[in-house]
Amino acid sequence: MKRGFSLIELLMVIAIIALIATVAIYNYSQGITRSKVSRAMAELRLIKTSPLSLTKIPDADPWGNPYQYNPQTGIDYSYGPDEQDDAGLVLYDPTNGVKSRGDIYLP
Repeated sequence: MKRGFSLIELLMVIAIIALIATVAIYNYSQGITRSKVSRAMAELRLIKTSPLSLTKIPDADPWGNPYQYNPQTGIDYSYGPDEQDDAGLVLYDPTNGVKSRGDIYLP
């Protein structure tokens, strides 16, 4: 009687491990993006509610871009995960996480 695993069995185990790793890496990267968006929203809330306080206001969003201010609307905003100006296009839904990449602002 032979002992050990056949090549097919080993390849199936490797394929299953690779599939699980792919799903885990995808979920981890989405979690990182959601945490950065939450941090940006908290910093924007700080900028909006306490402009004259002694609290240090951050210079840049979590992606390294400076926070923006639109004088016409009086809204502070961040370029968001895509790091591009989307002309005020806001595609972030705070209840469900990041639906699509876009600017982040507090209404």
